[in-house]
This record gives sequence, structure tokens and C-alpha cells, in this order.
Amino acid sequence: EAHRFAITHHRGRRGRAMTSSVLDGIRGVGPNRKRLLIKHFGSPDRLLQASREELEAVPGLPGKVAREIHEQLNRIG
Repeated sequence: EAHRFAITHHRGRRGRAMTSSVLDGIRGVGPNRKRLLIKHFGSPDRLLQASREELEAVPGLPGKVAREIHEQLNRIG
């Protein structure tokens, strides 16, 4: 039983670690907005290439958050 518990715990930690993204740590971007952005742009690569205007055009994404995302993505790449 203890072994099963340990395995389950480590699988969960590994799964969370594998789903980290460049959007982590940007104020105003949580799991729902991450999903919204990936759904809108179709892929993480396309999101990384998005202009500020494209980010601001995402329905449901406030302009202030779009600008913050754009600023952070430009610092990275």
C-alpha cells in the first residue's frame, strides 16, 4: 500500500513538472487562460510568435494581460 501511494505521488509530481510553460509566473495567467491561448493559437510555437496585436485580439483576454504576456515572451526569446 505504501509503495502504491509513493508511486502515485511521484507520477503526479512528474506530470505537473512536464506541463510547465513559459506562461507560468505571468500575473493574470492561470490554467484557464493558458488553455484559452493554446486553443486560440493552435500550438505553443504559434503563441510564442504572436504579436502584441494578435494577443490583444484574443476574445476573453484583457488587454493588460495580453501586453504583459507579450512583454514576458519577448524577454525570453
